Amino acid sequence: MSEHVDISKIKDPTIAAARKEVEFQRAMNPCPIDFSEFQSSNPRSQGEQKEYEGKDASNFNRRQKYSDSEEPQFTTPFGSEPGFLPVEKDRYRLVWSKHCPWAHRIAIAIDLLGLDKVISKGTVDPLRPAGVIADWFFTLDKDEKDPVLGIHSLGEAYRKGDPNYDARSTVPAIVDVTTGAVVNNDYHALTTELALGFKDFVSRNKPKRLRILL
Repeated sequence: MSEHVDISKIKDPTIAAARKEVEFQRAMNPCPIDFSEFQSSNPRSQGEQKEYEGKDASNFNRRQKYSDSEEPQFTTPFGSEPGFLPVEKDRYRLVWSKHCPWAHRIAIAIDLLGLDKVISKGTVDPLRPAGVIADWFFTLDKDEKDPVLGIHSLGEAYRKGDPNYDARSTVPAIVDVTTGAVVNNDYHALTTELALGFKDFVSRNKPKRLRILL
């Protein structure tokens, strides 16, 4: 990716110098600013731990630079082949947030493909409790629980998918409604995975450009 960037157009010499040291990889799609030496994603990462009195423990200082361990951990594709996720109507729920551009594209694709009648959507609150940075919550819903999954935080679904999961709970995430577990959070490929895996459910009224791609 770096060869497509004209560094000479970056006016700030400090940023330009830092940019030269960055080797872009697939894992960097989340937020390139995480890789700068300035740790802009959490300027207080070396500061005093914030405390939060409530049902969600404070973990503010866990937010560090992005690392390979934060790559999507649930990447099983959809299909009829052995080991694939079964393609079934009403079996999956997309958990997303309106503030997240990577979640937005999945939500938009589902609507454009007509899969909104096949895959439901749950929306987490873009605002988190003070000091909490590694999870998302359904505080926009009645009783602060997702009406379909019955959970308070997305992290609960991640831990159902893997009891030992201790990384950040990220959106978008596809949750199996029958188990309540996250089964796919691969934002890199999820749009394509859904379009191909659920092609038998794709609306005949989808845009011409999508018909060509499929």
